[in-house]
Amino acid sequence: MQQQQVFPRGQPIGFTAGPFTDAFSNPVTPTGANLTLTYKVCGVKRTQSAALTQAAGPYWVYSWDSSVADAGEVAWFINATGVTAAVNQGEFWLDKNDANPGS
Repeated sequence: MQQQQVFPRGQPIGFTAGPFTDAFSNPVTPTGANLTLTYKVCGVKRTQSAALTQAAGPYWVYSWDSSVADAGEVAWFINATGVTAAVNQGEFWLDKNDANPGS
C-alpha cells in the first residue's frame, strides 16, 4: 500500500497532468484537462472543479489553495477532455497543528 502524502493546511498544492495516453499507451493530445477535488469545509463535504492550464509540451498544471479546506483527506480526479478515458486520481492529507489556524 502506498503511503499517503501529507501537506500542511494552507500550502498551495500543485497538480501536474500529462503526458496523456489512451488504453493502449498511445499518446493523445487533449483539448483540455479538468481537476475535481473533494474535501470538507467546516465539516461539510465540498466538491470543486477547475480547468488545468496547458504548460510546456504535453503537460497541464493547476495550483490549489488548500487554506479553503479543513484538515483531513482530500480526494482528486483529473480527466482530459476531447479524448477517451485519459484520467488519473488519488488522495492526500492536509495536516495542521495548534500554530496553524483554521479547521
